Amino acid sequence: MNYRVCLLLLWGLPGWAVASSCSLLIVGDSLSSGYGLAPGTSWVAKLDARLKKSAPDWRVVNASVSGDTTQNGVQRLQPALDRQRPQGVLIELGGNDALRGIPPAEIKRNLQTLIRQSRAAGAWVVLFDVPVLPNYGKPYAHPPERSSTGADARRGVADAAAGTALSGEKAMSDATCPCGSGRTLSACCGRYHEGEPAPDAEALMRSRYSAYVLGLEAYLNATWHPDSRPASLALDAPPRPQWLGLAIRSHTQQDDRHATVEFVARYKLNGRAFKQHEVSRFQKVAGRWLYVDGETGE
Repeated sequence: MNYRVCLLLLWGLPGWAVASSCSLLIVGDSLSSGYGLAPGTSWVAKLDARLKKSAPDWRVVNASVSGDTTQNGVQRLQPALDRQRPQGVLIELGGNDALRGIPPAEIKRNLQTLIRQSRAAGAWVVLFDVPVLPNYGKPYAHPPERSSTGADARRGVADAAAGTALSGEKAMSDATCPCGSGRTLSACCGRYHEGEPAPDAEALMRSRYSAYVLGLEAYLNATWHPDSRPASLALDAPPRPQWLGLAIRSHTQQDDRHATVEFVARYKLNGRAFKQHEVSRFQKVAGRWLYVDGETGE
């Protein structure tokens, strides 16, 4: 995301907003949390650094969490408002809702709740209009939350800001896929992250490994069998592993609905090297392969 666009928002604020000790609360997902990026390189970090030079009375408070949905935002926003008492709130949520198939009407209600909470706390609000891939269909391409919200105005730069935020993701799609296939991300696991069903258990296994590398918690939840899916993965919780590579040892198709994949994933944690050797079980449900569980070895 282009932090210069956000500066335009600040320059356009009323006079009271340039008072001392002003804070800007950002509530978003992986596009704003900086997950997987080097420290200081996310758009939020760049915005904060720029503000320290051009508007030193402002500080940025980043309350973004990778994989968050609008419902997660509703649960987290009020405590953040109570703690920080910000003058402005930037909301960048909704992309993970689309990935999980949450109804647009529910997304709209959650976003309206976020806006009302922020305004009730005395903050102005910017709602970033996060682009959704066209293969999710018209309900998400033109969802109801993009309709007018009356007094809950959004700034005209929202589309440009959100589009720029995704520029890093677009560049990443041309990079080599983390799963080790040798293909680009967009031609390999990225297709499944964007909604295309994985054709077999091995493809799903590879896409889930790539999702761990990229911090796509919503995808991991969506491809985990509901009978064994954990309540939370907490991918952002420290210490974060540095994933080093994936090796598929075997893929066994037991029948049309059941398969196993044996793999070894290498990673570093706190500077120490580890490997996870697992035989994973997969089940096909309603035309889509899902991860069930696995047995670890070594």
